[in-house]
Amino acid sequence: MTLSPPLLSAFDPEISAEGGIDPLSLSATYERLAERIFPFMTVRMSRPRFVTAMAVGAAVCQDFGDDLAADGKTPAWLAFEWHVIEAFFRAGDRFRASDGGWGVRVPGVMKVRAAVDAGHRIGAGMYLKTPRIFGFTGIYRRLALGLDILDEDLHLMEGGFELLRAWEAERNLQGFLAGTGMGGDFRRELVRAVGQAMKSGSTCQTGTWSGWERIAEHLRPDGARLREQRVLADRLCRTDVRQNPHDSAATAVRSELIVALAKRGQSVASEEEARWFRSLRKTSSPALAERLDAIHAYEEVCALVLDAFNLVRHLSTRGGAEATSEDFRSFQGARDATAMVSRLPEALERLERSFGVVGFQSQAEPLLDRFGGTRTADELFARVMEHHDAGQRAKPPDGKRSWFDSCSTRGGEGVFVRARYRLPELLSHEGRYTHPYRAATASSFLRDLRKLPS
Repeated sequence: MTLSPPLLSAFDPEISAEGGIDPLSLSATYERLAERIFPFMTVRMSRPRFVTAMAVGAAVCQDFGDDLAADGKTPAWLAFEWHVIEAFFRAGDRFRASDGGWGVRVPGVMKVRAAVDAGHRIGAGMYLKTPRIFGFTGIYRRLALGLDILDEDLHLMEGGFELLRAWEAERNLQGFLAGTGMGGDFRRELVRAVGQAMKSGSTCQTGTWSGWERIAEHLRPDGARLREQRVLADRLCRTDVRQNPHDSAATAVRSELIVALAKRGQSVASEEEARWFRSLRKTSSPALAERLDAIHAYEEVCALVLDAFNLVRHLSTRGGAEATSEDFRSFQGARDATAMVSRLPEALERLERSFGVVGFQSQAEPLLDRFGGTRTADELFARVMEHHDAGQRAKPPDGKRSWFDSCSTRGGEGVFVRARYRLPELLSHEGRYTHPYRAATASSFLRDLRKLPS
């Protein structure tokens, strides 16, 4: 049998030596700030019911222990995940989510679609290239741990048993945990399917297997019922579940934000976070206020630096040649270089002060050291380029290529943006953040849990 090469999907990005994201090395600090207000959540999460699927998988896979499949690398939880995603694909239009389909919001489903349509069974070679990161177990693992649904080894915790008791009662699967009745029959059916996949290294059931429809019906991403919804929502708001090891107040802050979002009665998109956080700051607890102040200060500096970086990209794109410090200095626009330079000192001062309050002094140092004392547009141009080059060189494993080629054909040092990073339209970050702080994720969770309108 001839196997086609694995296909990439939106959840399985190509690995590149370009370093085509985070050109100013700002994401690491942003992630740490976001973790202080929405711990154990990420922007790649959208549907909390995948945690229920993981809990079901933990019960199904408990007897396989640390065994690997015949391919020598697939653990039981991944074999279970194969079945769930294949079931979602095979179940067809009758089980598609109300938001327009599973293909966009279900990790791996496009890979499974391509493999099944080509006549292949789902195994390691036909699924996601790095499922431990881009599969639903990889994406939602942090949340499952943070809500005490599963432990680090993906075994059921107190919250997992609570969640499964609610799930089995509402799905008419009583006995799933105990191994009795209709629920026990379903569990044994899943154990057999996973066991066969472990022996063969791929799913074994044909397209006519009735288990596909049962898996899809009981685990569909938008299918949580009232008791299951209540368990998940309660654990998102509880302050006595697993703590962020770097900040014991983070779970209380998350609860405060989720409650505030539910009371707002309306979702918050990523581009609306700055406005919502500012309005929330007026009545927030001291712990949340400190974190919001740090986010505001960081994003102000990020916006100035990133807007300067993007201006250089735009100038080179627009002119079809290198951009020089003279071009940068003389540009007239909504966020011209002179305005950026004038705002930078106070923004850096606020960053240093607010980061000191939340214990992030070391995270502020790279920006303070690089941009502190910047007094002219020429200096800002040079320092933004230096910051980009240094950040690219430091990226693992062996550094990444700059987005620019250096040149000096017009006197002085100019840079020419490479083709894939051209920027024909110049957009400002004025009034919005440069990073998403997970309010959109929380909004999606609350919609699925019927705490916000769809």
